[in-house]
Amino acid sequence: LSPFTSNTLHLLISPLESSISPSSSYFTFSTPVTALGLQYVPDFRGSYFKRVNYRLGAYWSDDYLKLRGNQLREYGVTAGFGFPVPEFKTTVNLGIEWMHRQAHPNPLIKENYLSITIGVNFNEMWFQQSKLY
Repeated sequence: LSPFTSNTLHLLISPLESSISPSSSYFTFSTPVTALGLQYVPDFRGSYFKRVNYRLGAYWSDDYLKLRGNQLREYGVTAGFGFPVPEFKTTVNLGIEWMHRQAHPNPLIKENYLSITIGVNFNEMWFQQSKLY
């Protein structure tokens, strides 16, 4: 869907492959990640609150670590907002993520995380050269 139409809805379903390489070049661990994401903008050119990006996502993966034959599994849910800065193309992003990690089948380790992130996207033309007439 084009970001310039009203009621924009983006959906991402993706099996991702993340790899973690220790300092030694002999070992490379690969972890498959399954993720689902959704972003909604009510009206790209509307009033301020209609231009706010609403985001929701979820993921599931098997960690590369194994504890005594138990595979670490993790899954999480994410939500966020992208607040446009008036008169600029900059966006302030606010996100929250809940993640659960647990060894399977024997729950030797069990962890819950709550993460809050704030980010700023500067979409301005910073290094545009002015024309001299």
